[in-house]
Amino acid sequence: MTAPRPPTVILVTLLIFGAALRLWGIGFGLPHPMTRPDEEFIVSVALRFFSGDFNPHFFEWPSLYFYVVHLVFRAIYAIGQAAGVYPDTAAFIAAASDPTTLHLTLRLMSATSGVLTLLVVWKLVRTVFDEATALCATAFLAFSYLHVRDSHFGVLDVPLTLLITTTIWLLVCAWRRPTALVLWASAGFCAGLATSVKYNAAAVLVSAAVTFGLSFAAGPADNRRRLLTALGLFGATCALAFFAGSPYILLDFAAFREGLAAQVVRLTKGHGVSIDQVWLRHLTFSLWYGLGPLVLASAVAGAVLMGIRQPRTAAVLLSFPASYLLVIGTGHTAFIRYATPLVPFFCIAAGYAVREIVETAAVALRPRARAAILAGAVMLCLLPSLVTVVRFNRVLTQTDTRLIAADWMSRNFKNGDSFYESGASYARPHYALPAHVLKVEALEFEPVKNAFSKPDGTPASPDWIVISESPLRLYTRVPPELRSIVNSGYELAFTVSGTTRLEPEAAYDRQDAFFLPYADFSARIRPGPQISIYRKTERPYFNR
Repeated sequence: MTAPRPPTVILVTLLIFGAALRLWGIGFGLPHPMTRPDEEFIVSVALRFFSGDFNPHFFEWPSLYFYVVHLVFRAIYAIGQAAGVYPDTAAFIAAASDPTTLHLTLRLMSATSGVLTLLVVWKLVRTVFDEATALCATAFLAFSYLHVRDSHFGVLDVPLTLLITTTIWLLVCAWRRPTALVLWASAGFCAGLATSVKYNAAAVLVSAAVTFGLSFAAGPADNRRRLLTALGLFGATCALAFFAGSPYILLDFAAFREGLAAQVVRLTKGHGVSIDQVWLRHLTFSLWYGLGPLVLASAVAGAVLMGIRQPRTAAVLLSFPASYLLVIGTGHTAFIRYATPLVPFFCIAAGYAVREIVETAAVALRPRARAAILAGAVMLCLLPSLVTVVRFNRVLTQTDTRLIAADWMSRNFKNGDSFYESGASYARPHYALPAHVLKVEALEFEPVKNAFSKPDGTPASPDWIVISESPLRLYTRVPPELRSIVNSGYELAFTVSGTTRLEPEAAYDRQDAFFLPYADFSARIRPGPQISIYRKTERPYFNR
């Protein structure tokens, strides 16, 4: 039996460590359904398809991922039905009131996509350069904080990154074998799938155009007709995959046009908070911390070095990140997760730079010595990101403040009590309580009227007031009128905090309702906002 080659052993090791980091703490925040925003929305749309209506009635994103999630849910339902757990789909949907299983399914899909992306990066870089450079790039991606972090989230960004990276790999293969029609068709199909997950993935079409242009210009005249056929195949399979994944773009075009317009407005005007120079924000914040400063610096050096030494290769590999950064860098919306599809390509450029610099500087040394120096350089570069990954995952495994508060509420609220919770739904602990555990009534508050009311408009005075606070002021704003009421007629009954001291808002993704900082964990002991629960005193506040 032949022993595995050293590069294979290293690759398998990277895949194992990459998977472990992405699975560590993946159950965070459950059973609260909104500790990672958008998971609850994806689940709700995928469950709605069980009704037989496959129109998502939502077009700010394309539809493919909703359908994929629905198929996975169908498989879970079929297994459960065979085991006698779910007698029908109604029982399956009812069981989803406890979000743990379905949300964890989404997160595992994302984590799996993250690990598969490591493998695709390995194949892509080995195809273009060599095994050593491929291992460097894969190592950087395996320990990339941004990619590890987002692989915990059951949303679109990491599966999208897998599809985009696979598309570029197929384009690279097509560039090396320009008359292989199956490669162009496969690349087009994958590009269509990616764009059917998220519209901004259409930036891969720039890479396709660059790849085709280079192939057409360099190829012999008798191959150009076949290349035109290849381009047609790319376009046809791309359109086929896009519309197959999002058919109601055509079937409900008016709603699609309205949804797309709403998404454009949100991106250009900002999501709750307006951020200027978004492209710079991603470079100096999202990627600075998401890759680590040494990997980011290496990536910039690698892009320049590649452009000088191998300009055609640089054009094929780097045209996507350049065009994609241009797309997401306009407007005033800068969710950190928007930068996730850039990460593999920055890791590729960084791997190229480190490999080339070490080979040039240590050319007089023996191969084993050069390999040792290269390994040391890679470890040095990725160390800041790895430290952040460990800190993030350690905090993520701690019990969320919303779960602690919900547990306290379940033991101290009584059936028939009324309560009011401040902040957005993401910050509210009672969503972690199954409906059958406690029969309490949630009230609404109107600061202008300085009054509480029941959902039907009847005036009421809450027995309890729950206040959530955090640096994410967009999602945890506490009206001064509410503070006045609390100070005049309530007493503090319980409080739980996720920090040892106040945190700066600058450490957060200010537009995203994810209650963990992105850049600094020094004050963090657990996820979630600070939650204070107040009990009505003997001098209750009455609506005036």
